[in-house]
Amino acid sequence: MPELKKPEPTVGSAPAKPLLETVPVGKLSGGLKKLLVTLPERDWMQIRAFHVESDEEGQLLDMVPSVNRAMKVCPSQVIRRLRMKEITAQELDEAYNKLHDAIHGLRQALQELFKLAAVPHERPGNENDRAKAAPAKPPAGGKVGGAVPAPPQAKSLKAVAGAPAVTPAG
Repeated sequence: MPELKKPEPTVGSAPAKPLLETVPVGKLSGGLKKLLVTLPERDWMQIRAFHVESDEEGQLLDMVPSVNRAMKVCPSQVIRRLRMKEITAQELDEAYNKLHDAIHGLRQALQELFKLAAVPHERPGNENDRAKAAPAKPPAGGKVGGAVPAPPQAKSLKAVAGAPAVTPAG
């Protein structure tokens, strides 16, 4: 059986450099630099960056690391305390339900705000679901509403590992 040969490198091709050597790292924020250095490159696909334009967005993003830590650390600790009868199953259920209800309440409040503003909004979800969705129809009469003011200047850019991607609405 003939031996398989490795393809010859093309003229001018260079070995691939690590990504951190090709990106102008000096222009990135300190937090993002630290995240990229400490996180293995294979996990970089889990990083999501958000362009923060309001204090509310900043407050929500500031909570993401705590939620991330709680979802990693708390389940095993809660089970341990439940087995030792330090807490009850009802307390455990109430705590998780409270977190779920708070997230659901925020989602409902956003939907209500969009409804009051008469702005169509699609709940972020699977990208395939968005691709299948029918395009929004213009209002009756074919006219689109008045001018919309431009969003305020961005305050900061935050990157959060494991946070879901968010697309601008509207």
